[in-house]
Amino acid sequence: MNENPVKITVISEEGPKTIAADPGRDLLSVLRTHGYFVPAVCSGKGFCGKCKVRCGRGTPASDLDRRFLKEGQLLSGIRLACALEVYDGLTVYAEKEQDLSAGEEDEKICPADDEVYLAVDIGTTTVALRAVNPDGSLAGSAVFNNPQRSYGADVASRITAACGEKGEELTALIREEIKNQTDLLLEKYGINPGSVKKCAVACNTTMGHILMGYSCAGLGVYPFKPKNLDPVSFKFNDIFTGSPVTAESVLLPGVSAYIGGDITAGIYETGMAQSEEISLLIDLGTNGETALGNKDKILTTSAAAGPAFEGGNIVCGTGSVPGAVNSVVIAGGRALCSTVGGFPVCGICGTGVIDITAALVQNGIADKSGFLRDEYSEYGFPFSRDGRYRFTQEDVRQVQLAKAAVRAGIETLIERYGCEKEDIKNIYLSGGFSRSINIASAVTIGLLPEEFRGKTICSGNTALMGAVKYLLSPDGDENLAAIRGLCSEIQLADDDIFNEKFMDSMTF
Repeated sequence: MNENPVKITVISEEGPKTIAADPGRDLLSVLRTHGYFVPAVCSGKGFCGKCKVRCGRGTPASDLDRRFLKEGQLLSGIRLACALEVYDGLTVYAEKEQDLSAGEEDEKICPADDEVYLAVDIGTTTVALRAVNPDGSLAGSAVFNNPQRSYGADVASRITAACGEKGEELTALIREEIKNQTDLLLEKYGINPGSVKKCAVACNTTMGHILMGYSCAGLGVYPFKPKNLDPVSFKFNDIFTGSPVTAESVLLPGVSAYIGGDITAGIYETGMAQSEEISLLIDLGTNGETALGNKDKILTTSAAAGPAFEGGNIVCGTGSVPGAVNSVVIAGGRALCSTVGGFPVCGICGTGVIDITAALVQNGIADKSGFLRDEYSEYGFPFSRDGRYRFTQEDVRQVQLAKAAVRAGIETLIERYGCEKEDIKNIYLSGGFSRSINIASAVTIGLLPEEFRGKTICSGNTALMGAVKYLLSPDGDENLAAIRGLCSEIQLADDDIFNEKFMDSMTF
């Protein structure tokens, strides 16, 4: 430790805070250490230009800043955290990691029974916990940011970080955070740790590999061979060290490198594997996993949507925290917004991103190709009254790429399956924000086809609820094994249909 650390001031919604750091460290690593979130798709390697932070007057700009940032951004104090060496007196504005539970819809909490089951969904962006009684009633819940997100916003970035020098660190981060959040949940809802009978963990294959400390080397290169896809049993406190919970636990099984236990759990929750009707499950996370079929066969695929639908890679994007814009209409050329909890605007989350994109298109502010009108092309369209928060041209491009990947994945599955859109009876829209998504906006931007209007079910977190269903079913293991047997995967990277559909889906 350096004997003469520098002192920097970090200003967040919690107010100003002075922190100490060794001279020579980059700002990104310092902010990570102290629990501040900075998007870093390339994990600080200087490749992506996404780790933007606003700094105080006089902060020097680096060559990397000049490469990635526009003149207006440089003049307003925007800098790349990975390229800024901390110095005494530096002031920076940053987002403190927040518990997202305050943004959840109210749900009745019942007193915990003598036996309680704990379901965990580890998403690339957020993590959810749900404690239930044997009758399925809710005994407690929590939703919080995945602390790994500063090492990359998407699965590919996490794989790169895990295969580099950050594998053990990523494993330790998620284990410690789940342990701490579980402790808080049990205390908050008065649940005796000894009453937790069993735990189930649902997650994509990469998150599962990092959790268990497996090598991710086979996940990032063809032919994409996971270390393990079978269910893994363990004692809760053997993985989440220091937890008072000792319950038998299981990591739910997956299908492939990019179709994990979160999707098998989602298929289980919807009941599509037991139905004669053809159904479609769309998980609107960073991977855009999709499953199409019925009791006879299920085709699955994963499209690299990126984190735009979760507020990631959006200039003023944020998670579903209090103050996040979650609904937007444009009237008279001005944005009218609602926010999570009615709090002052602090950014825009996934549902707001879809809404504002649709509104820009409907009002002719963005054309079918995604170009904003000239007056908004440089600084973006303001969606807060003070004009501080804006939706930029780059944000529109991020939405186009994300929605094109998901839509092309859907179209490819349908064609490969051999059915028509009209043959699909149920569309289950899953994901952290799917319960409140505006289906009309999703259709307007082309994320969903017009034929899905009126039969799309906003199903919420099907991975988490599938884990609950597994815990409460005496036949859970057999049912998940049967689902895995029904599933086959289509890899989209070299699929001619996907590549054609992707280009067609870029326009609004």
